[in-house]
Amino acid sequence: MVQTSKDVDLLETFNACLGKSAPIRPNQRAFRVQIVDVALYRWLESLGLTQRKSLTLGEIAVPNDVLVHFVRGLLDGDGSVLYTTVVPNPRQYPLHTYPRLRVQFLSASEPHLTWLRSRLRGVYDLHGWMTVRPPAGNRVPLYTLRYSKHESIRLLGELYADPSAPRLERKWRIWNDFTSNGRETRIWTSRRSDGTGRHSGLKHPWAQAREGSNPSSGTDLGR
Repeated sequence: MVQTSKDVDLLETFNACLGKSAPIRPNQRAFRVQIVDVALYRWLESLGLTQRKSLTLGEIAVPNDVLVHFVRGLLDGDGSVLYTTVVPNPRQYPLHTYPRLRVQFLSASEPHLTWLRSRLRGVYDLHGWMTVRPPAGNRVPLYTLRYSKHESIRLLGELYADPSAPRLERKWRIWNDFTSNGRETRIWTSRRSDGTGRHSGLKHPWAQAREGSNPSSGTDLGR
């Protein structure tokens, strides 16, 4: 079983969680660690992990009480935490800014992200929306599950509630910077993203246009 990443500390956490001390070696432009454990391999297969998982991954048998740890691992390995400062109307109000936070998960497997979205909706009442980057040449489709600012705040609050839980420090620091420097945000109970990332309960039309817009060139799956 081989784990590859550009983040050495992610591979160190991988070793620590499994109680292993397998060497971490350079692998082209990244690093890799290889573990030989037949029982662990069979157990992961029984949960739904497959070979060439990037293309074949689907549902994973994860109980609700450990879902938060599983999702944090997905975020560390195949996700992003984006924190930027937005000037929504630079011409009329150049000094008016607000912090934008977005969590997203990427996968070449649409069924896997569809399952993840369903689980997060069922457990945390988070809706999000999905887009796809169409295939081109030898490039396979790339699916992205995104969450709006307010849903990202709720999700990251759950993922990082336990400071002793394993995490990729690089991504946690983005969340920490947001909570330390971002201005206080009112989370409205009626505010949520629909299938396209647009929101209800917004006070200003420009806020809906900015926060609900899709910054990528991917196609909105609309569900």
